[in-house]
Amino acid sequence: MADQYFHFTLGPVQAFVAQARRTRDFWAGSFLLSWLSSVAMQEVKQQGGEIKFPLPDDGYLSYLTGTNTDPDKAPRQGSIPNRFKAMQAKVPASFNPQQVTDAVQTVWSELAQLIWQGDLSDSSPETRAVWQRQVDNFWDISWVLTDEENATDLLDRRKNWRTYMAPTEPGVSCMMMNGWQELSAEERPGKQLHTFWKTLRKHGKKGIKTDLRPAESLCAIAWIKRRFVRYFEQLDVNIHGWTLKGWKLPVNVPSVNYLAAAPWLANSIHDAGNDSALQMKIRHFAASVNLLDGSREGTSVNLTRIKQASAQSGLQDWQWQQVNGRYLYEDELRLIADRSDDVEEREMATNCVRQLRDIQSTAGRPSDFYAILLMDGDSLGSQMGDKDKQSRISTALNDFTRQVPDIVNQHSGFLVYAGGDDVLALLSVDDSLACGEALKTLYDRCFAEQNAASTKPIETSLSGALMYCHYKSPLARNLAKAHPLLDDIAKDQCGRNSLAVQVWKPGGLHCSWSTPWQTLEDRSRVQGLNSLVADLIAEKKKEGRFARKFFFKLEELVNTLGLDCTTKAEAEAGKIENQSDLLQPGNIKSLFRAAWAHTGKNINELPPQLPDQLLALTEVWVRKTPSDSHDRNETTQPVNQNRFSTDALKLLHFLTTELQSAPAPIDAKEHKEAL
Repeated sequence: MADQYFHFTLGPVQAFVAQARRTRDFWAGSFLLSWLSSVAMQEVKQQGGEIKFPLPDDGYLSYLTGTNTDPDKAPRQGSIPNRFKAMQAKVPASFNPQQVTDAVQTVWSELAQLIWQGDLSDSSPETRAVWQRQVDNFWDISWVLTDEENATDLLDRRKNWRTYMAPTEPGVSCMMMNGWQELSAEERPGKQLHTFWKTLRKHGKKGIKTDLRPAESLCAIAWIKRRFVRYFEQLDVNIHGWTLKGWKLPVNVPSVNYLAAAPWLANSIHDAGNDSALQMKIRHFAASVNLLDGSREGTSVNLTRIKQASAQSGLQDWQWQQVNGRYLYEDELRLIADRSDDVEEREMATNCVRQLRDIQSTAGRPSDFYAILLMDGDSLGSQMGDKDKQSRISTALNDFTRQVPDIVNQHSGFLVYAGGDDVLALLSVDDSLACGEALKTLYDRCFAEQNAASTKPIETSLSGALMYCHYKSPLARNLAKAHPLLDDIAKDQCGRNSLAVQVWKPGGLHCSWSTPWQTLEDRSRVQGLNSLVADLIAEKKKEGRFARKFFFKLEELVNTLGLDCTTKAEAEAGKIENQSDLLQPGNIKSLFRAAWAHTGKNINELPPQLPDQLLALTEVWVRKTPSDSHDRNETTQPVNQNRFSTDALKLLHFLTTELQSAPAPIDAKEHKEAL
């Protein structure tokens, strides 16, 4: 029998992953989608298929089949894309593609049944009907089997049939998964719906008060995302001649509050090791928070910087590093006190406010912002049809994916997903730029190794989107903004192989800055930004509020002179007659010196490197695209647009204000050697 080629996809991706109320919800969606894709891969292999893209992660599949049970190395992140192609599937005549679909649906149903039996078995028939309808009808699975090796568009054509129809959902909508009915089955909001969820929260199931917040109402799909980690280890399912096994997963993942506060938390742990009074205040506060709410963060997944600070201070045995991140913010504690109808709870929350304020009078307060880092490879899809490159692309991507968790962990981040050329991680503000640069270096190295022994190089690069978001802003909304930042700005506007950065404050978009990773002089723009931030933080520590004065005056001068051009057309047209002269480097440096003098410092005290650093950062660079030039050798060259970016100043001011301490210098060579 001639070789056949199997294509498979599983969705809906956005509806399952992106709809989230917590960090943990988003992680759960990514993990489960990747896990179900791995089930499909294992079933293809079980029937004799050979999958070439993406290459199956044998380490991941060894846990799936139970041949590896080492809990320390068990997969914790999604790493397998939801879409794959078995390019050289040599299958027997009895190969049955429908068995792949059946395998995915079977393990999903078995996981759902474990959760139902553990949490909801005494629920009403109406609730059971909602549960079963949603579990049975959620997934949209498409596959194609063909004899044509190069028919790469068949799966897209198959999806255009649109045979999937989500069930009609009556009643009250789920708070997480919009459009799906919540599980009480009540027709409208009211006392009965409230009683259903209040009773469920109080019925004593393990972890239920942590997993279900007061007044939350969820559908079956959202409930599975929220509770599956409690039952995943129990999975033991026979499928077409092989057995699927579950494994132990972390119950807690860092919240956005915890990530925002982590640098401050690490500093407070370090300081408490040498300050017995501060240590006592912290111990009392941690005990009070424990009485208010026993939920923990960091008990299963801890951040590197927190572990290092605990070890250095000798304070590994206390609970400060595990406190729920929301309780590190006075506003969150006040919200509990204001909303609670329990007198004792209000008193405990108010007491925690007083204790936290006392701690922060000594240790300062945490940043309100965390970072979303989204990265994606450039121009790989157009090369996958080249048989000479397919195997090397798959190998490079596997090498990259395997090492991403260590990079994110080194930078005290939480990896949500790493599969193929896609990465999504959540980090503290302090570590985010360095993490992005390190991942870029790793990606380039993985493909350079594959290109070294070939005369037909793979042409690719990595683009990134970095968003700084306030911890109070909805996570799902922030994640939805990250993709346009990557696709529309880093890739299209800046020309790929670039980084786009935005700061979103409660009032809206504060600034947007994008840049190629390197300029013509092969200088790292990220290294330049971090170096300048470190220098300004050092100056701020000497002079208190120096940075605020400096930036306010500099932005005032720029606005007064009309130099705040947001587009190339504005720069060329000129907001004032002599703008082209004012944009000369020497004149721009004069503005920097004038802003420095406004701080009250002598001009002779201006660090000699500061004007050049500021000029380099505020210049607008992009990469040439095919529309700019017919010469393909120029399509990736960075070009100075001769524009001045006030958003670069706003980003610089934000980082100088929010960072707890100067960022560590980034050295690409050191990253390469470390990897």
